[in-house]
Amino acid sequence: MSQPIPDPIYVRDGEHLDASPQTHARRAVAGSETRLARGAYVPTEPWFELNARERYLLTIRATASTRRKGMVVSHWSAAAVHGLPIIGSWPTKVHLSIGHVSGGRSRRDVVKHALVVNDSDIVEIDGMLVTSVARTVLDLAVYADRLTAVAAEDAGSAHGSVWACASDGASR
Repeated sequence: MSQPIPDPIYVRDGEHLDASPQTHARRAVAGSETRLARGAYVPTEPWFELNARERYLLTIRATASTRRKGMVVSHWSAAAVHGLPIIGSWPTKVHLSIGHVSGGRSRRDVVKHALVVNDSDIVEIDGMLVTSVARTVLDLAVYADRLTAVAAEDAGSAHGSVWACASDGASR
């Protein structure tokens, strides 16, 4: 990594009592802060010192922290968390699996996938629910271009993962 990844500033925490949500929004417009997700910011200077994957990881962490419980980081976002490669640029939107359609829609910075993920295909990493390496590779095989799917599968094989996604267990 190029730099330690900074912690996001969460408006809800109130740790920066001098700054209201509107103050953070103005700072983002002025360029001194970068908006990561709804209610989550980071100072712009350390943001620009991060590489593309590190920026994406910070955005994923902030997005996961500001969404309701039960959403699972998936697809390209899970690949970034697991350290799996993709071909091309990291996406700007965070991918989440939300189970059965629950009225949630994809928005400006989040893509919601209405997919049921078995509990056995979910791991917890840094406090986030993330699809397992095997499930992530499977999701990329279905949704990503062929080169990304093959690159992720090759890297996943190096993890020593079992490629069969569990078919038993409760679903989310």
